[in-house]
Amino acid sequence: RDSILDSGGLILSQFERGSAPLPRHFYERNGLIAGFSKAVWVVEAAAVSGTLNTANWAMRMNRDLYATSCFPGDPFYQGNEKLLSQKSSERYPIANPFFGIHSLGPTWPDLANDSGQAEFPKILDHAKTEIQRWALELKHEFGQCQSQALLNLAVSKGHTLGKFYLQLEKEIESGLLRQLPNGRIEIG
Repeated sequence: RDSILDSGGLILSQFERGSAPLPRHFYERNGLIAGFSKAVWVVEAAAVSGTLNTANWAMRMNRDLYATSCFPGDPFYQGNEKLLSQKSSERYPIANPFFGIHSLGPTWPDLANDSGQAEFPKILDHAKTEIQRWALELKHEFGQCQSQALLNLAVSKGHTLGKFYLQLEKEIESGLLRQLPNGRIEIG
């Protein structure tokens, strides 16, 4: 806390200074996190987790809620399954999939697609941003650009998940990119 304040940072809490970090405080803190967020993205949530509490706060505060798709039955993502089940309840809101199930990787027909080497350099001239360029490269190589493949490429080039997600969200909001319901990313 002192280090954050000494470096010019801000601490925002509904608890008095010196309050013990009790487990019930974390659930209340999750409400603060959701309240200051435009949207909540659940990357990984177990069946019982504070992350699901944050998702519930997001629902109560009318925030956009997204969850990363997962393989059914994975114990680390059972919370994601609940959020994506499309069965709303008091306890588990419905989340929008951020990465569709089709974004788990290219299919064999996608890999076999040959979209023409000669036109590729001209297509890249239309890219206005680094992420648009990567999307075009993936589309050229696999016939489509899936959000998970784009994320993997960004991470392989040294971007953090947070940096990539923020830039992707900005480009989607500004219309430079579009995310389709099946997880594909298209140029605006």
